[in-house]
Amino acid sequence: MDEGKRKQRRPKVSRFIESRRALYLETLRRTGNHRAAARAAGIDRSTAEQRRKRDAGFALACIAAEAEAAQRLAGARHMFDGVEDARFETVRRGRGGRWQIVATRAGKWSKAMEDDYFDVLRATGNHAAAARAVGVSESLIWQRRRAWPGFRARIEETLDEAELVLELRLSGHGTNVGVGPGGEAPGTVRGQSRDCPPGAEVPFDPEFALRFLRWREEKRRGSGRRGRVPPAPDIAEVTEKIIRKVEAIKRHRGRSGLNGNSL
Repeated sequence: MDEGKRKQRRPKVSRFIESRRALYLETLRRTGNHRAAARAAGIDRSTAEQRRKRDAGFALACIAAEAEAAQRLAGARHMFDGVEDARFETVRRGRGGRWQIVATRAGKWSKAMEDDYFDVLRATGNHAAAARAVGVSESLIWQRRRAWPGFRARIEETLDEAELVLELRLSGHGTNVGVGPGGEAPGTVRGQSRDCPPGAEVPFDPEFALRFLRWREEKRRGSGRRGRVPPAPDIAEVTEKIIRKVEAIKRHRGRSGLNGNSL
């Protein structure tokens, strides 16, 4: 093989030109992640590291971009806040404790997995069943709940909807009332884990549904704590509960295609 052909087959080395530098810093300001910034700029990460070592201006710009991203992401209420593609990205602390946006690894918690989790929770009111359905431990759910206010708020919203779904399912249990186009009862969901393969129906547990509804009612009344008498709710609290219930009904109707007279 002559010298000319060997030269043609050599891979081109991407130069760290001004446009790549600008794209690198823009991505770093958004993600706080040097690996993601290098990928977006079309260069090897080592190329950027070498530039930082010999270019003080670029090094200072990187420090400022990292700090900007960390400050913004530290205020995120949810692990998908601020990401451009929640299917493949998530907010997480880096090795130095700095908040950044990183790629979601295969088999790890993702937006799609989270949506599946809440679909099961909405249909069952059961955190353990929802965790099993997406193939994670229930302890991971409580970790997410403690760490992310947005996730915690979504749990409460979904449990409001679960009350409505379970009331409907209990009222139609043993009959074909409310059966959907696929033969399922309102709120039926499909599992995604190895224990509950895709397309398999998550079983409805009427006994658990009754316990769940009783627990929700006791929680609203403030009962279940020995020696404490719950104070009478004020008008603002009552109004808030009514609004939450109405919003849950609207969301459920929107998902189920129910009309205004279906409940």
